[in-house]
Amino acid sequence: MFNVCVMYKISLVSGLNLDITIGGAGIFFLHSNSYFLTGVMISRFNEINDTVLGFIDMKYHVQWIRGILNEHVTVNSCVLPTVEGVLYYYEGSNEILSPGTLINHHLTVIENCEVGYHKAYPNGFRFCQRTGNWLSSTEKLCFKMCPPLISDSLDIKCSHNGKYANCSNLSILDTIATLSCKPTFTAPNGQEISLELFCQSNGLWNKQLYRCNPYCGRVYVENQVLIDNGDRALVGTAPWNVGIYQLNKINYNYDMICGGSIISPQLSHFCGSLFLAKSCVI
Repeated sequence: MFNVCVMYKISLVSGLNLDITIGGAGIFFLHSNSYFLTGVMISRFNEINDTVLGFIDMKYHVQWIRGILNEHVTVNSCVLPTVEGVLYYYEGSNEILSPGTLINHHLTVIENCEVGYHKAYPNGFRFCQRTGNWLSSTEKLCFKMCPPLISDSLDIKCSHNGKYANCSNLSILDTIATLSCKPTFTAPNGQEISLELFCQSNGLWNKQLYRCNPYCGRVYVENQVLIDNGDRALVGTAPWNVGIYQLNKINYNYDMICGGSIISPQLSHFCGSLFLAKSCVI
């Protein structure tokens, strides 16, 4: 804390001369090797032990202070702007510089991106010119990324500039997601559709994911009627059939011990009993 005291003598209307002492204390906080004024406390004392204390919150006087600084202090300095997703450092330092920090002219500040933002260019920096204006390497460095696309009823394929992209991770600007219903699912309107989503600069996809309806217990792979010594049935021939397998500890294969049929989306019926029935072992 830095204290400043001032003393002077005033005359009251009553004609009595009293010595009045005015004291002031500035309240600062330290950040990035700089002190920032956040408040001022004023105290007044006189010979009759009459004391008055007052506090000034500097946040209500920011514009006035900035005007003074711009006129007398920051002629050859630059002020770090507030830019969404951007972090500032001095070259060779890991200490983050806060927006609003005064940077002396002829100094360079390195720019990087916060987590969740995509860095559009490999290198970003800004140089403080003698005029107090910034010379920046890019117009916009950091773009907010779009959230992962995850669905239990959709097949989602993503690409960026024609190359594969992983949709289950955060996606960068201009990523394209192609949606289609998974096997055994149909589109909400009953017709198979293919929809494309685009990752925008605001970090949002241009459209919402839709949900496909389950197409349970219906044949979706053509196959011949089962006969003796016939071919192995393809997956999808009888999607309502289910089975339970048990690990064979001798040959480490899985042996089928029970079969059953799906009777609802939430419940399967095995061998005339529920899933946990011991009697289903054959």
